[in-house]
Amino acid sequence: MVLLSVLLAASPNNIVVADVGLHVVGVGYQRTVTAQLAVQLTASLYVPWTHSATYVADGTPEDLAGVVGRLRLFVYPAAHAPTGFWLSPFFQGGLANGTFLGEKLQGTVYAGGASAGWAWLPWRHVHLAVGAGLQYAAGSFPKGQSFGRFHPQVDLNAGFAF
Repeated sequence: MVLLSVLLAASPNNIVVADVGLHVVGVGYQRTVTAQLAVQLTASLYVPWTHSATYVADGTPEDLAGVVGRLRLFVYPAAHAPTGFWLSPFFQGGLANGTFLGEKLQGTVYAGGASAGWAWLPWRHVHLAVGAGLQYAAGSFPKGQSFGRFHPQVDLNAGFAF
């Protein structure tokens, strides 16, 4: 009887999450607001693998790295948050360092995009989510150095749900 009540218990509303993507590795918090909506806020190290190790023609600096905060919504059309199919727009922003033609500069980096994916609760307190999409990543640095272009977006979240 106890096992049945655990299996039928409502999904958890809170998740402490590890966020691993193409450009970020971070930690954060996700809160289920309604059966169709969850909000996630993360703090991440930002090291975009899509940028070359050397200065490239589009103005991207070499050795680009920094910290960003990310706000994203997860929309669950089937109303089973935090599990099932989801759509997720996001925005992130922060500070980064990069070397432009031998000169170290600090500037701002930001990105916006959207992903689609699937989330599971394979065990009551373990949350897993994977997804893919598209983002526009950009940065602005002193002396007119800036960059911006579209990149693929890949999401992998693992967390403790409660």
